[in-house]
Amino acid sequence: MTRTREVLTLVVWLIISTPMAASTQECAEATCGVPPKYRVGHIWEDAPSSIMMNISMRKADFTPSRLICLAGALKQKYASRKHINILMFTDHRAAERYTAPFTGDSPLPRTNWALRKHADYIFDVDAGEDTIYIRHFDEPNAAHSGKVSADVDDRVKGEGPGGKCPKVVWQ
Repeated sequence: MTRTREVLTLVVWLIISTPMAASTQECAEATCGVPPKYRVGHIWEDAPSSIMMNISMRKADFTPSRLICLAGALKQKYASRKHINILMFTDHRAAERYTAPFTGDSPLPRTNWALRKHADYIFDVDAGEDTIYIRHFDEPNAAHSGKVSADVDDRVKGEGPGGKCPKVVWQ
């Protein structure tokens, strides 16, 4: 009878833990491996407690799993920072020249560099935020509008090397 109870306990444990293991694996797969290569553009702030900068990378890397991988690498690189704010572009010139994120455009005449910004990563220890905002390539100016598409990947559950995976929001 004891052997039967041990087997049943093992079976119940496997059934209960399988969804958790799958979600943990999903996050670990997204955050491990080689993160997307990126180039640093304009640096807004590089202080002991925070980093805010523009980066550029290949359009193919603007997927939830690749961006989660990059977010993990950025959290490790800037582990001492309480605030990480990364604006992500598909064009390096845009990453260098986009200098007005809160007004919507660069002061340079006739060039809307915001059209090439397709994601933001925000990590804020104080606010408890760890979020990647991805803009659809057909809606480049939906920045933080609160409008979320039907295909929201609300949160990739699990634990990655840097802790919980960031929330991923399609805009």
